[in-house]
Amino acid sequence: MIEVISYKTIDSLHFGSTESAAVALFGRETKRRIGGNKETELHYPDLILRFDAQSNQLRECTLLPSCTCTINERATSWNNDFLEWICDEDGDLMEAYGFVVSFKMGIALTGVHDGDDAQKAIHVFRLGDWDMLKHRMRPFQRIE
Repeated sequence: MIEVISYKTIDSLHFGSTESAAVALFGRETKRRIGGNKETELHYPDLILRFDAQSNQLRECTLLPSCTCTINERATSWNNDFLEWICDEDGDLMEAYGFVVSFKMGIALTGVHDGDDAQKAIHVFRLGDWDMLKHRMRPFQRIE
């Protein structure tokens, strides 16, 4: 069970931690990749950790549907119940590029709000990480 505290930790790994701290906690990655933006990605069966290309510090964690996790002590479900909870927790959700973003909770969802199972993921990010895209976002409007 992975425990996420918004803007702070993925289990006991803090945002801003190093790759070596991540490997000490999660073990050796199953795949290592350098993304198009030159960020190092450590792939595990249930999650992907991304490290800032300039600082080499943890900036984002992508939780995959196989991941059993909690966010702020709330168990995640990979269906509309989770999206409803996010809507209840943050009345100012934004949307851009297929992501539903909660700045209050430091998460971005894909595939949960639009039924695209192949894209289902929860992206947990450090404070300020999505700020540069705010001008391209629009308020999220839930389709019932």
